[in-house]
Parts: sequence; C-alpha cells; structure tokens
Amino acid sequence: MLRIVLTADDLTRVRFEAAPGPLVDAGLAARALRRRPVPALANWRAAVAPAITPAVHPLLALNPPAGPTCTFVEPLAAELAAGLESLDTVPAERRREEIADLRTAPTAWLKALASGDRSARADLARAATRMHEVAVAPVAAHLAADREADIGRRAAELGTGGLAAAVSGLHRTLRLRGQVLEVERPFDYEHRSGGTGVLMLPSPFLVDEVRIGWSEGEPLRIHYPTGTPLPGHPDAAPADPLARMLGGTRAAVLRAVGTGCGTVALARRVGASPASASEHVTVLREAGLVATARVGRGVRHWLTPLGAQLLRAQLVRRSTPPPR
Repeated sequence: MLRIVLTADDLTRVRFEAAPGPLVDAGLAARALRRRPVPALANWRAAVAPAITPAVHPLLALNPPAGPTCTFVEPLAAELAAGLESLDTVPAERRREEIADLRTAPTAWLKALASGDRSARADLARAATRMHEVAVAPVAAHLAADREADIGRRAAELGTGGLAAAVSGLHRTLRLRGQVLEVERPFDYEHRSGGTGVLMLPSPFLVDEVRIGWSEGEPLRIHYPTGTPLPGHPDAAPADPLARMLGGTRAAVLRAVGTGCGTVALARRVGASPASASEHVTVLREAGLVATARVGRGVRHWLTPLGAQLLRAQLVRRSTPPPR
C-alpha cells in the first residue's frame, strides 16, 4: 500500500485540471501505446499505429508498460513551446533519479540522457513533439470535452459527498482517510507531502490505471481514467452534430474554453486570431453557453452550466455505440 500523508494546506488546495498541456498528454499517450491493447483505445491505436516511427521511440522508452515512468517529460505547460523549454531545463538530479527507477534495461541512449547529453535531450524533444502531433492533436477536441464532462461529474460528487467521497470515487484503488491518501500498490511505502496541493488529472488515455507522481515544489499529481473510449482519426469518425449546429470553428471554441481561459490562449487552442476567437465567444455568450468576466487587465471565459451540459451530452452520444 502506498500511503501519502497530506497536510491541511494540501487539502485546501485540491483542484482538478482540465487542460494539463500537450506534453502531459504526449506522455500519457506513450504509456497507453506501450500497454496491452484494450477496447476503449482500439480505434485510437489503429489510427495512430502507422505513424509510430523510430522518431518517437525515445519517449516510448521513458514510458515502459509497467512500473514507474519518467514524469519529468510531462511538464504542466499550456503551450508546446513552453513545455519543451521546461523539458530542456529539468534538473539533472531529477532526470537521473527517474531514469534509474525505470524497470527497463539501461540502454546507451538512456544512459546518455541521464548524463545530460545534448543530443539525447534533442532526441527526446523531437519525440515528444512528434507524439503530440500524431497521437494527441487529432483528438484534442475530444480530450477537452471528455475532461470537462468528467470534472463536472466530480464537482457534483464533491458537493454532495465531500472530498473523501469525491477522491475515493476516482478509482477503486484510491481512498482518502482523514489526511492520508491510500493507493493500492504491491509494496508498502509512505510519502509525506510538502503542502504544495493536490492536482487531479482526468484522462481517457488511462484505462483502469491510476498514476501518482510528485516532485519537489510541485503539487502531488493524481492521473486517473475517465472511462470513456477514444475515437480514431477525425476523418473516420461520424459527423459531429455539435459542429453541424454551431459551425465547426464555433464548436471548437466552445470545447476549447474548458474550465476557463483568456482570449489569446483560446485563439491559440483553436488556431484562430484573437479577434476571430472573441467574435465566436460573443455569439456563444449571447446563446448562454459561455460566460465572460474581467480578470485583472484582461478577460476570462468559462463554460456556463448550459454549455458544459451540452458538451457532456455530445460526449455521451459519441461514446455510446449504436443499438444492434
């Protein structure tokens, strides 16, 4: 059993993250590709498999199918460029320790990366970029909607049952007893958190698996499965009714708003200009799907309950197989 002793500060700083960033998803995708095939990821794997070339092997090497993975390859950064910069500045000691903990043979490349070799670090950056390109970006809209729907469900559980019930409901292997988080593991270990908070990260890339990670100065991370299937390539997916109703760009804007973002970040997420993103948000706000408020010198947009309900309904519809 893994026991994580939380502080009072940790318990007052528990939050759910709907947009962990491209490199978090790239790392989770790599782990999913290394594990045994499961029905929930079958369409996604079939679409991604042809693009898995030696260029992505460095990231796969850091995500073995069992045991620990290297969490330093998954910085919490909203943009790919910022994530790659964080990846390149990981403290050498953390990189060495996490690579040493892998249950895999220490290849020449892993040894080079552990030693800080610049060429090995460049290989890793290219692998992470390519993995995001082929395995994450094509399903980005689904990921955003899936996480938003899951967090809405967890918020309801938190409101009706409290924190212990919400945490214990994430997965059968998790329990919160007082200030101790218990995680079922085939070993006994106790970790004392430093009061930096707890970050809950839902993901469809995980299937019946919970990943726990911590690093000095960062919140405790709990990656847990949303339990919904991933689609294949968008070209092979059924038509998007939300896009038919709102228009393709406007549907993408609604999904990208997630749990909140500014206009510039929103524009980057959907590949539009800030002016265009703002125009689409105005229409969605007038329809009651998005709310906007001034925060500091800028503005921030959120989904309204109606907007979140619409996304959840579309996600359930697209994830449910047709009757036979």
